Amino acid sequence: MIYFISACFFFIRLINLNKLPIFNDEAIYLDWGQRAFLLPDNFYFSLSDGKPPLLIWLFGLVALVFPDPLWAGRAISVLTGFLSLLAIYFIAKTLFNRSVAIISSLQYIFSPLLNFFDRQALMESAITAVGLWSIFFYLKLDKTNRPGWAVCLGLVLGLGLFVKTSAAIFLLAILLALLMTKKFNFLLIVLAASQFILIPLYSQPNFWSGLTSNNRYSLTIKEIVTLPLAIWGHNILSFLEIAFWHLTPLVFLTAIGGIILTTKTRQRNIGLVYLFLIPLVFFSLVARDVNPRYLTPFLPLLFLFSSTFVFWIFSTKLQRSTAAIIVLIPGIFILFLQVVSPLSYFSLLDCFTKQSQKFQYVNSWTSGYGVFEAIQYISDKHQKALAGVRLDAGNPENAVFAYLQSSKNIAPMYFDQKLFGNRLEGVDCLETKIPFYFISRDRQLAGLDKYLIEEKLFYKPEKESYVGVFRLKKDCQNNTLILNFQD
Repeated sequence: MIYFISACFFFIRLINLNKLPIFNDEAIYLDWGQRAFLLPDNFYFSLSDGKPPLLIWLFGLVALVFPDPLWAGRAISVLTGFLSLLAIYFIAKTLFNRSVAIISSLQYIFSPLLNFFDRQALMESAITAVGLWSIFFYLKLDKTNRPGWAVCLGLVLGLGLFVKTSAAIFLLAILLALLMTKKFNFLLIVLAASQFILIPLYSQPNFWSGLTSNNRYSLTIKEIVTLPLAIWGHNILSFLEIAFWHLTPLVFLTAIGGIILTTKTRQRNIGLVYLFLIPLVFFSLVARDVNPRYLTPFLPLLFLFSSTFVFWIFSTKLQRSTAAIIVLIPGIFILFLQVVSPLSYFSLLDCFTKQSQKFQYVNSWTSGYGVFEAIQYISDKHQKALAGVRLDAGNPENAVFAYLQSSKNIAPMYFDQKLFGNRLEGVDCLETKIPFYFISRDRQLAGLDKYLIEEKLFYKPEKESYVGVFRLKKDCQNNTLILNFQD
């Protein structure tokens, strides 16, 4: 059965993998990943922004092998999502039975939320896998008291911290669980193994200076001790809203029923409730804001609770199968829209919740719509050209580098007033030996507006934002500066 489940997973996850254009943070990570291997002294570049580099390195490696960096990066997330699927299956089979494992796995596969982030070149799919496998290894350690499981647990958590600092929540939750069960020796083993993995990071000065940048996303200790009740209340409400709509109401409600039944009737598995709640509570206490992306790694255990509810409530195989299918139907429908027509998916979800992510993925400049079209427009016009962007991160700036870093025809470059200093004083026109275009985020032209002329605008679907293609102004009689960019 696991082979059939695996085949279903890859079939669904790989369909139309590039249907949704490159997202802002995907562009950043794919660009950084390629720079790590193509540019000197950039191997740990992501640390300057507080981002551990392990997954970014993987994105960069596959981008050097496959012609489409976006597909390659998203394929890595599909693989880490598959690891999450296996963890769900083995946790459910270990604690419950094969039937619960199958139902839980199918819920994971057909979950619109997990499908979405298993198909994005972001960190969340990998962190989800880390959280689930840390729970699996903890359960094995708790059952057998073998040091080998403690080492595996520590290594997985260390790898998670090498991917994203939010994995520290899972580490703290596991250490607390070991402390509560008085497994002090195993606590030290887990802590030592996790820190051993991180030695290469600790040797980098950027690692320590970059940690402060995480205050953008998490509350400081000083803020937490002031008891920010308004933020915590908002986080709890956001969790309920996201879990209800993104996991679908039927999955959420049956999961709540499963948690209640677990606490009342299955004391042997009560630890699973704690392993779900402790990381979620930690996350809610430290997060500045809760959104679907950052919440995703803390939700998959709900599939186990939902499945156990179906298994316990219905007594016959036919009843359980029917109930399991009914619970899956809303997710299958929404997932179909997500894969076939992302715009329809966002529009539908936006009718029910403010947490639809429509603004970020469709309307805002962070959306990838128009980015590849702008690059393709230049490529179709010239065999050799330069594509300039301003000094900034995100879309379209990093996306231009991500797509063109290895291009032999279109060379990406930064083109910003900050780079010229005083050289432009009195200059009316700029000229290059080969065709030059500037790709803009809306009408942000890097302080070089007087030298650029609009050629083509590629609007986002609802025309709230656009990606612009500009060329250099020509036919100046005097004061023209010739830029000698390398071909």
